[in-house]
Amino acid sequence: MNIQKRRRRNRRAIAAVTPTAGNLRETNCFTVGGDDGKLYRVRVFVSYISAPGPWGTLTHVESSRRFTTHTNEPVTRIAKGTYLIETTGVTLRTDDPAAP
Repeated sequence: MNIQKRRRRNRRAIAAVTPTAGNLRETNCFTVGGDDGKLYRVRVFVSYISAPGPWGTLTHVESSRRFTTHTNEPVTRIAKGTYLIETTGVTLRTDDPAAP
């Protein structure tokens, strides 16, 4: 395999695992119970920005998080393990260690 093909293949492999600046990526999901007695699945999306890193390299850092239910309703984080569905006002609670 010549060197140019190898470089292209390596670039594609790196791009597949590197978050792109400005894009949202789903990083986590967990199950919570609502005060209405239903179970909900909350999805966590993270937005990344590009920032200068060590030795003049460009690195991607987390800029913001967005929470939604599995039906894409917006969720607000009140405290660790406590969330609020904005559209319905249902309070969600969990003791899941994966919950931010």
